[in-house]
Amino acid sequence: MTRTGLLVALLVSAGLVDAATTPIYRCGPGGREYSQRPCADGTVVDGTDGRTAAQRAAAARTVEQEKRKAAQLERDRLAQERSTKPSKAIEIDGLARPTDASASAVEGTSTKSHSGKIKSKAKEPKDFVAVEPVAKKK
Repeated sequence: MTRTGLLVALLVSAGLVDAATTPIYRCGPGGREYSQRPCADGTVVDGTDGRTAAQRAAAARTVEQEKRKAAQLERDRLAQERSTKPSKAIEIDGLARPTDASASAVEGTSTKSHSGKIKSKAKEPKDFVAVEPVAKKK
């Protein structure tokens, strides 16, 4: 396993050295294109990292701090989501309605009929019918 890791590290470092020594040319109208091949009116661009070792180390520390902060924020968010109960569904008028029809006192009502008997009538959805008022005859 250590031989494989050593081989990978050697190949990666060889690729980085090759990338650092390969010239980069800025070409095209307004210098918007970059190429490894020379071009007409192209200029060579320095492709090396211009930061010092201390600057690179500071940037790496900042990246690690940001990763730790992001992980902590995600843990906090997940804990808050687990502790929060989902809200109940509400209707347009803003009043909560029970999801079970049998548990609702509003759904069914009872009235007395002309015969004195109590009958239960449930509110059922009815189709809306618009009727144009008729003008009274004089």
